[in-house]
Amino acid sequence: MSPSEENQKFKPIPNPYITGNPVREKNVFFGREDDFAYVRQRLLAEKDGIVMLFVGARRSGKTSIMVQILDGRLGEEFLPVFVDMQRFSGDTGDRDFFRRLAEIVVQEGIKDERLALEYYDFSEGNPVIPFDRLLEDIQRLFPDKRMIFLVDEAEILQSKVDQGDLSPNVLTYMASILESRKISFCFTGSPGLGETQGTEWRRLSGKGEAREISFLSPEDTTRLAQLPVEGHLEYADGVFDEIYNLTYGQPFYTQVICTNVVDFLNGAMRNRLEKEDLEEVVRTIVDNPPPQLIYEWDNLSPQEMITISLLSEESQGPGMGITSEELAEAIRENDYPLTMKADAIHIALESLYNTKWLERDEEGAYHIRVDLFRQWIKRARSIWRLVEDQEPKSKKKLWGVLAAGGLVVVAVVVALWATRASEIEDLQRQQIAAASATQVMGDVWVDADLREVKVEIRHLETDSLVQVNERAPMISPELEPGSYLVKILHPKYHVWSDTATVVAGKTDSLHGKLKRLTGFLEIESQPTGAQVVMQGERDTTILSPIRGLELPTGEYQITVRKPGFVGKNIDVTIENGITHTQIIDLAARVGNLFVDSDPPAAEVFLDNKRISANTPYLFIGIDVGNHRIKLVLNDYQEYEQTIVTALGKTDSIFKKLTLLHAVMDLVSDPIGASVYLNDSTESSGETPLPLMLEPGTYRLRIELEGHDPVEIERELGPDERGEERVTFNVQYGTVRIIKPIFQTVVIDGKEEKPTQPAFKLPVGSHELTIKGTEMSKKIYVEKDSVKILSIP
Repeated sequence: MSPSEENQKFKPIPNPYITGNPVREKNVFFGREDDFAYVRQRLLAEKDGIVMLFVGARRSGKTSIMVQILDGRLGEEFLPVFVDMQRFSGDTGDRDFFRRLAEIVVQEGIKDERLALEYYDFSEGNPVIPFDRLLEDIQRLFPDKRMIFLVDEAEILQSKVDQGDLSPNVLTYMASILESRKISFCFTGSPGLGETQGTEWRRLSGKGEAREISFLSPEDTTRLAQLPVEGHLEYADGVFDEIYNLTYGQPFYTQVICTNVVDFLNGAMRNRLEKEDLEEVVRTIVDNPPPQLIYEWDNLSPQEMITISLLSEESQGPGMGITSEELAEAIRENDYPLTMKADAIHIALESLYNTKWLERDEEGAYHIRVDLFRQWIKRARSIWRLVEDQEPKSKKKLWGVLAAGGLVVVAVVVALWATRASEIEDLQRQQIAAASATQVMGDVWVDADLREVKVEIRHLETDSLVQVNERAPMISPELEPGSYLVKILHPKYHVWSDTATVVAGKTDSLHGKLKRLTGFLEIESQPTGAQVVMQGERDTTILSPIRGLELPTGEYQITVRKPGFVGKNIDVTIENGITHTQIIDLAARVGNLFVDSDPPAAEVFLDNKRISANTPYLFIGIDVGNHRIKLVLNDYQEYEQTIVTALGKTDSIFKKLTLLHAVMDLVSDPIGASVYLNDSTESSGETPLPLMLEPGTYRLRIELEGHDPVEIERELGPDERGEERVTFNVQYGTVRIIKPIFQTVVIDGKEEKPTQPAFKLPVGSHELTIKGTEMSKKIYVEKDSVKILSIP
């Protein structure tokens, strides 16, 4: 087909691909079936809540999986709530956190009109309490469903706790509701999400396991490229394989290529993609890379940039593996403007392999996974371009001295200079001189039980401050030999200090064990034996009275409660070395209840326990909450009701009791008679008939065709049971046959009589046949009638 003919048959191609936001539409989401099966299987296998960590590189599809779960991918038995932690970036404090989380749950997650945000007050007290009440209400409304929090960008939550914007109690509470409320969490983040020093985060994440979200299979990559545009776009042979080679199944970059393919063909007014077209699309992407690609490049270290640029320069095509030794040899053979040994190259290659930029084969050769990266790096970030971009007007080196473990190793991984050989020699001489100079210096390695601490190093003789660092562990810069005072400071811990002795060419190591600042708490309650729940720097539960309880300094939210009493919430600040005393008077959590009945004198049961008085009765001072009341009176039906008593109020119950029914079984001979109650013209049924009636006097009329009706009158008492048997008198009429005479007649096929004289038959329908003939006649006999017949 010529281009002009193809243009004439062209139909515009809709572009369904998404390259900026998580994929919500099912028609452009493919694969990950094993991930969904994993989540569902784990949720159904555990009776308690579980923790799942979805880890992977940026743009690997973690959030898209969450969104698919939110849209019901796991089934109707789950209640997913999506929580984007970026929305919490400006919030500080537990109160703001739980308030915003409640808003997300009510307004975006559950979206049930029976839940109203104003019912949950976060303005005062411990914010965990109203949030936990919200979860309780949700579980009451949806008892057969399991709730899942889908927490995206979980590092933000972890960071907020580490930096003190949120208290560790947030993570402690999350860990607690795994069992108490059977609620599950699914977190997304980088591969190091589960690795942290924080005790609370380890307690939460340690209940789950990490699952890596990486690349799509070749089959799913093909489906993503083909199915969303099926019927609109045709691919030439081999194009799907080329797309997979370009992206290695990376979901985001597969969508980038597909959306550019659609734009290209719409511009060319064609509906078929050839290999040459795909090459043109790739050139366009390489010349105009998406911002996400630039972002990922900028996150590489200088060593990684140089190494992967060198790898792309030496690779001749997708999937071509090169070893670190081969790259070192290529530097020597091609006069690349850098000096880099094979060991240093290998370290950088391994780092890139661990972050999924590279693939490694069994022979130790590396290649760039996503060939689109390789082509862009080779064009826009070549080794020569890197040198040109980073080199100032005078000579410059990219890496300098790397110090560790007391040995200073001068390793020039990459040096960028001008092209003159004399400048290279000058730089090498400077490195040798620097290495020699370090031998007259020493250093100090300082570590501590905590990471976020302040480390100060002072020269003892001069009292001069020579080093301040905001984190441990740390290694000091080169120090002159001598004695130094090392202090480790943290606002919540006692200052730790020790003396370090610096010797030339050696490292003195110190490890600080910090002791927590503490104060004391005493609580007296009336009545005693109340449960005291403390949440803060240390969570604990204990019964009052509390005397001399040592606690870490800081803010605490304390709840004092006892069954039958109104709980109290207080905030307490524990200060170093100071005893904080609280005296708590708990108000009785009671109300009143008035119970009456008609007729009175009914026995009263409260929560299945008989009380000593009958109705009417006033309960004074019963516990607030649900209570079961039962009224019992002879000859009357028992009555039960659940009532909620309110604090300080008098509630009431009044019940007009219903007499017990009487039961009468009505039997007739023969059966099938219609029964009419009192003056009713509608039958109550046919015998045999059980009648359940309220106590009283009843007139019954029992009728059966061909029989005299029977009327009876009965007085029935409460709970009376009995049987009434009725026998009917049969009604007759007379039949006289005048023709033929002197014959035998068969009645209803059974009884035989002579035609003379007249005979009686029961009221009703009959068939008469002259015996030995076919002469017959059907008649209806009425009560007391005389029927004269001729047959026929």
